Order: sequence, then structure tokens, then C-alpha cells
Amino acid sequence: MRNWALIILSFSMTLASCRPEIVNELGDEQLEPAKRVSSAESALPLQPLTLSATTHTLNTGASLTLEATGGSGNYTFSLAQNLSGGGIDSQTGVYTAGLEGDVTDTVSVTDGTKSKQLSILVTHPLTLTPAFSDLIEGESILFEADGGTRHYTYSLATDSSGGSINPDTGEYSAGNVAGGEDVIAVSDGVSIQSANVRIYAPLQIGLSSESVPPGASAEFSAIGGKGTYTYSFQMNNSGGTINAGSGEYTAGLNGNNTDTIVVSDGTFSATKNIFVYPQLTLTASREVVVSGQSAMFSAAGGTLNYTYSIQDNLSGGSINASTGAYTAGTTPGASDTIQVSDGLSVATKTISVVNTLSISPPTWTLAPGNSKTFTAAGGIGSLSFALQTNQSGGSINASTGIYTAGENAGTDVIAVTDADSTQVTATVTITAPLQISPTSKNLSAGASFTPAATGGVIPYTFSILSGSGTIDSATGLFTASSTPETVTLRVSDSRGNVSDCLVTVSVSPIKTYAIFDFSGNLSRQGWSTYTPAIYNEVAQQYQFNASQSKDGNGSLDFRHISNTTRSNINLGTTGDWADPSVWTFEFWMYDYSPYTYGYTQKFHCGNAWSQYTPANNGAGGAQSRDIPYTTSGQGANYYYTRPDLNQWVHVALVRNGRTFTLYRNGAQEWTYTYPAGSNPQSASDIFQIGSRGYSGDSVPTVMMYDLIRISSVVRYTGSFTPPTSYILD
Repeated sequence: MRNWALIILSFSMTLASCRPEIVNELGDEQLEPAKRVSSAESALPLQPLTLSATTHTLNTGASLTLEATGGSGNYTFSLAQNLSGGGIDSQTGVYTAGLEGDVTDTVSVTDGTKSKQLSILVTHPLTLTPAFSDLIEGESILFEADGGTRHYTYSLATDSSGGSINPDTGEYSAGNVAGGEDVIAVSDGVSIQSANVRIYAPLQIGLSSESVPPGASAEFSAIGGKGTYTYSFQMNNSGGTINAGSGEYTAGLNGNNTDTIVVSDGTFSATKNIFVYPQLTLTASREVVVSGQSAMFSAAGGTLNYTYSIQDNLSGGSINASTGAYTAGTTPGASDTIQVSDGLSVATKTISVVNTLSISPPTWTLAPGNSKTFTAAGGIGSLSFALQTNQSGGSINASTGIYTAGENAGTDVIAVTDADSTQVTATVTITAPLQISPTSKNLSAGASFTPAATGGVIPYTFSILSGSGTIDSATGLFTASSTPETVTLRVSDSRGNVSDCLVTVSVSPIKTYAIFDFSGNLSRQGWSTYTPAIYNEVAQQYQFNASQSKDGNGSLDFRHISNTTRSNINLGTTGDWADPSVWTFEFWMYDYSPYTYGYTQKFHCGNAWSQYTPANNGAGGAQSRDIPYTTSGQGANYYYTRPDLNQWVHVALVRNGRTFTLYRNGAQEWTYTYPAGSNPQSASDIFQIGSRGYSGDSVPTVMMYDLIRISSVVRYTGSFTPPTSYILD
């Protein structure tokens, strides 16, 4: 193109030389404008302005001389767009690309009238990486091109290995023919770059023996790769050594480990594991064994050719030479030494022979809350105590064996367990708590009685803790002195538990006036001159009921067929009763019919009544209960709910001077204290139970009564458990 431009330029100059008038006109700067135009119009027509190419690709920093043709021939070059940071000579057209690649610069040329532009793509130089590679047969690598036009095509310029390459991605795979070189080429359509690949056979490492005992030697050897080898440790767990040049290896003494040897030719490497046998050792399934029992000995390491024997046989034991099964002898407290040999070395292990596990005492009896230390002997390892069965609610210290019985009677089983899970037990019987009965007693001076003892751990011992009198230590028979006093009797069991009885010795001969238990007749106890009377208008409307009672001995049962009859039990008399100001009147009653009219229960005590009224009083009034012993015959009214039907209820009325208190089932119902100056009186019929005992009252009693007791003392001053049996005191 450059030659053609020169030809055109020469031709133009020839034409100009042939027409000097035109040259003169064009070259005469002093011509008038009109004259110059006329001269120009008379010249030959000009060729179109052109550049040597429409586009061009150039590496960063490279130069290019651009040539213009046509036009007037007076050219000026410039950069219309300069993204690469390049430059251009305005007169010669020499363009030099900048250092910024992958951009487009635009070159412009003008002849003074017209202009023409050329786009130049500035790119980095085409490169190919890696430039040189060492690969083994069949190994792959990715070649990557950069720079240029970035339209790459990969190929094998030389293929000595039988390899292949992806023309689009540059992924190359070596062939299976080692010893030569393959040449990789990449083209961007403008230039070509290449890279070399040398192909080797795979590097491999061999070993004379893959397992050695500690301290033994083996030989490593390599083939393939580049042929110059260096041996070293990748892992040296045994503490061994290796010759870097020859590959001669010596195992360390830290057996039961794997060492890893690596061989390298500077480019390629290969590894090989070698196992170092452990040192010959001997282990036992247990290091302490009960006499006569077994253990298993096991050897490891060495040459694996094991023979077992007993080196020191103090217990008289035995061992199987092949399996290592050992049986302890019958001599406890000894130690046997077991030996194993592999033909080159020996290992030993000592085993202790102990007594069988035992607990002492094997049986024991305790009262609630008592303690006992249990001891254990023999067995294997540490011992631990525990409650296998715990009926008493007891506890035991797992380390010391100190056992404390709970509060419940029963049987506890204590287990002791050794480290081998062997277990033996002891049985503890927990009795009921030691209890003396009665816990309190009123006794006349010089009188005797025998308290009873239950629970605890026999035998019992009776004694006088405080006060005077005499007592039989074995039977508990106590005889009071002639002096009024308070005496404390004590019973002790064989475990040191105690229970006390408080005896009040008084010159008064009795405190119980009468007891009525209705066991088939109207009986009385302790009252020499009185027999109770039953008031009822219709004969045989009461009976002795043997099947229903509180104490199991029968009750007095009122069963009326008409509500126009009335009945009561009259317990009043002037015999042994001397109008005392302190007394307790109590009984059990059973309400089995829900009458809705009239009084079904009352106390008649002197001039007024204490009424136990489930229903109203027949006149529409409120349910009431009257204080007894009033001077006017009338008392203060207290309201109260009907007692539950079909169950036994304990009622107690206590007088203590001017204060009267009523208890129901051991809980206070009401109390009343007469003011000073008043005078509660008595009458001949001191106590009545049932309907009101005069002719104006025709309401029946539908009750059963049992266990009536009249006492000359205040028996109750607070909540209490109602008694279900009485004894004379």
C-alpha cells in the first residue's frame, strides 16, 4: 500500500510538473482568492483521502507508521481518542501505543479540507503459561493465554507423548509415552506463543518389608521420575532414621506406629508407609483377682509367637501357655508374676490375689433413727455402699458404710459393691419405735402397775429416771412410794433407745369414776355404789348391739319406731360423786338416722342441758347447745352444725372450775367461763345422755353409744387423739 501511495504521489507530482500553471496558482500565496479558486477549479480532480488501513491491532508500546493517500497531499496526523496513553507524529504519521492495554485509540489525518480516521486496538502482548512443565504420563495441566486479541486457539505443535489439548480451554493431558517433549501453541489470530512439556514415567517407591519390629532395618527404592532421588521422612512416629541417598531405613523404638517415607526427584515425589511393631507387652484383664477366680493375659507386639508361663507362683495358680487364661490359686494375699515370650524377648505382669468380698455384720436389728457402721473386706478396688432395699426410709454413707435407719418399720438391704461389680448384701431389720405404754399414769401412793414396752430391739431394761419407788428392771413392775410425787419411768432397749412414762403418785385413790363399755349389759367399773338407769317410755326400744361398736365389744343402740317416745341414759347419782368442780365426761356416739325435728342428743347436767342438736328445737328456733350448771336453769346459746351421719363421733365435756369446754373428735367446739360471783350448781341426776328427761319432751334419740367415761380430772386442755379404749387409773 505504501508503494501504491508513492506511485500515486509521484503521478500527482508528474501531473503538476506537466501543468506548471496550476502549480504556480496553487503555490502562489499572493493570488487573490477569486483567482486562486479559478485556478483550483481548473486543476485535475483529486483522489479521495485515505489511510493505509481502516483498523489495526498493536501491542502496548509498539509503533506503527500510518500513510495517507489522496486528498490535497498536505497531511496532518493526530489522536482523536487516546485511551492507551500513546502518541503520534503529526507530520510522519508514526504512532506509538501507550501502556494501557485492551483499549482502542483513534488516529485522524486531515489534508486541510477533509479528514479520515483509523481505529487501533491496543493489546498486551500474547503470553502462554506455564512456559515449561514437567508432567508424568497421563497427568493433566491447564495452559492459560493472556494478552493479544483474546481470541485464543490452542494446539499441539509437537506431540511426542501421544497427548491431547482442548483447543478452546487449553486443558492438556500428557500421553503415555515418556522421555520426550510436547510443544503447546496458542494463537490469537495475530501472533503465536508456545510452551514446552517434558513427559516422565510415574515416580514409584518400593520397600523390602512393609512391617518391621522396633530397631529393625528395611530398604526403600525408587523408579521413574527424573532418576535422581532423595529419601526423607514425611512422618517419623517411631523415632527411626533413613539414609537420604540410599533409602536404607532403621525403625525407632517407639513401636506400634506407622512411619511415612517420601522420595523426591526435585519435581515429583512418592510416599510409602512402613509399620513398626510395638514392643512386646503383656496386659491383664484385671490386675487384682479374687482367689480361685480367673483373669485373661494378652500379649502384643514382638513377633506374635507368644508363650505364657508363671514366673513367680505364690498363690498356687495356673495359666494356659497358648491362650493366657489364668486362674488364681487358693492362697489370698499373694502376688503371681506372669511372663510371656515371643522367642526373642519377654514381658512380665504381676497380679494380686485377694479375699472374696464380704460385709459385716451380715444381719442386724435397729430401732428407727438408730445408726450402725457396716464394714466390708476383700473384693477388688474401691468399695461402695448403697441401700438396695429401703423400706424404713433410711440412708447410708457410700464411703464409710455408716447406716442410719429411717422412721418406718421394715427391712432394709445394704449392698456393698467392688470395682469389679461384685456385690454382697446385709439385712437390717427396723423395728417399730421403742414405746412404753402408757406414757402417763396416775397412781395412788403405794400402788403398783406394770408398764408395757413395744418396738425397739429387745431385751428391754426398765428403770426409774427420776423420783422414788421400786421397779423390776426386767418386767417393769413399778411400786409407788407413800409420798405424792412425779416419777419418770424409763425403758431402754439393747440399742440404747429409750421411752419414758410419767407417773403421778397421789393420795387420791382414783381419778376414773366410771367406765361403761356396753358389752352385753349395763356394766360399770370403779364406781362402787352406782348402776346406770335407762329411761324410755316404750320397753325394749334399745338393745345391746354386738355387731356395731367403737371398741368392738358392743354398743347401746336406741332404735325407735315412733317419734313420740323419748329415752336417755341417766348416769347421775350422789353416791361416790361428790359434786366436784373438776371433771371430764366423754363418750362415743353414732348418729344413724337423719331426724329433722327435735333434739336427738343432749347432755343433762344439773339445772340445765348441754344439747348436741342436729335438728332445730321443734319450735322453729336456731340449733343450739346450752351451757350446763347455770343458776337460773338457762344457759348461753351457741350455734353449731349437725355432726356427720353414719360415723362414730367422740364427744368430751370438761369442767375446770367455772370453765366448761366441749370437744368433738379431739377438736374444741366451744368453751364458756362463768363470771365471778355466779354459782354453777349440781343436781341429783348429774349426767344424762339422750332425749330431755321430762314429760314435755317427746322427741326420740336415734343413736348408738359406746365407751362412756367419767373422770375426776381435766383430761383434755387442747387438741387430742380420741381414745378408743379405757383402763382404770
